[in-house]
Amino acid sequence: STQGGVAFNLLLSSLTYMFMPTRECRWRRALTVAAFVGAGGVASGDARAPNHRQGSFMGARGAQSFCSTGGGWVLDWEDEFDGDRLNASSWHVVTSTGRGDISLPIASLNITACREARCRHENVHVAGGNLVIRSDRGPEGVTSGAVTTKGHRAWSGDPSPFRLCVRARLPGVGTGHRGQGIWPAHWMLPENGRSDRCLDEGEMDITEMINVDGTVYHTYHWLSSWPGKTCGDFDKYHKSKATWAPVKDFASEFHEYAVERTKDRVVYAVDGRVVFSASAREEGFTLSRSPFFLILNTAVGGGWPGHVSPETEFPVEHIIDSVRVVRGVPGFVVV
Repeated sequence: STQGGVAFNLLLSSLTYMFMPTRECRWRRALTVAAFVGAGGVASGDARAPNHRQGSFMGARGAQSFCSTGGGWVLDWEDEFDGDRLNASSWHVVTSTGRGDISLPIASLNITACREARCRHENVHVAGGNLVIRSDRGPEGVTSGAVTTKGHRAWSGDPSPFRLCVRARLPGVGTGHRGQGIWPAHWMLPENGRSDRCLDEGEMDITEMINVDGTVYHTYHWLSSWPGKTCGDFDKYHKSKATWAPVKDFASEFHEYAVERTKDRVVYAVDGRVVFSASAREEGFTLSRSPFFLILNTAVGGGWPGHVSPETEFPVEHIIDSVRVVRGVPGFVVV
């Protein structure tokens, strides 16, 4: 079956990553093995369906959005990328200036959002109601793009929960090795002044895909040393919980990728359906009160997807139709 083939390929990949030497690969090794164990759907702990409520915002193929309003959820912020430029009050473009070791698992966004590519302003534009992140190869080498709300907008699950939804089409190319090295992502980091150095307060990976393989990964990373110790040793204290699932027509149709954050839980959903849940109490981690900012990017290369190949097809585009955030009203409890 298709699922069996994907699982087999994932197992082979996990065996390969076991012996890669870099710190980034050891980080991704934990994710890959966890994803293989959870192959085929919902992570352990919570298989509940989303509580669909009134509201006209739509996910994919007319499905009710995970970020619909009503029933305790109210609109906090949204960007539908109207006009011809990014809203500078909400976003800024990440550029690859002053970069260091691109293999580090935790570093500034000019490394982690770009990896082997050079992130440039020219690779990010707004047109036709969409944010477009373009990855290309030319005389300057491989270039790509990334944007973030860091320093502009961030959200905390305390005192009231929030949901953040990204409606996007991920990069797509043909079969074979033509997607090698392509790594689109939607993810969130804490606005705590040290997320470029350590994972003390966690990392929420809402969406990741590597090598255009049609599989979307959802992961929560944390350091078990926090809050008792600040910036503990990554190799010793890093933990993660992950799951994965194939997404059909990921490049030709818009799908909604979402996260829900409460005081004690991280939940991911695709097209309005919960696919992952991690409970702080059950997993033994501490959820911080720091607000988290959003990153939308297409990295290229790095330890997890591997280097681009001569067959990697460029240009590719990562197209975001909208980002929407809803928040629970005061006293609202997610059930």
